[in-house]
Amino acid sequence: MAIPFLHLHIFSKSLEQDIYQGLKNTYEKLSVQENKEIAHFFNKCEELISVNEGEPDSLVVFDDCVNERQQCIIKDYFSRGRHKNISCV
Repeated sequence: MAIPFLHLHIFSKSLEQDIYQGLKNTYEKLSVQENKEIAHFFNKCEELISVNEGEPDSLVVFDDCVNERQQCIIKDYFSRGRHKNISCV
């Protein structure tokens, strides 16, 4: 089964969770195989990048970011991200 996204961006205040550590380890191995960085993990929701800076064919995960000041950026991902083939959860 292929992963339909070329890039993964995770914004979470809880990257220490086992699930994120497993994802990080898996994507680090994939990055070595592909010879390029394909996953980006941010432990502060304040580090959100705008949709315009987002890479096409990306999956963006917002975890525990609901109370952050950057709500307009998150809203942009849900409303405009599809134009750059960016999916978000």
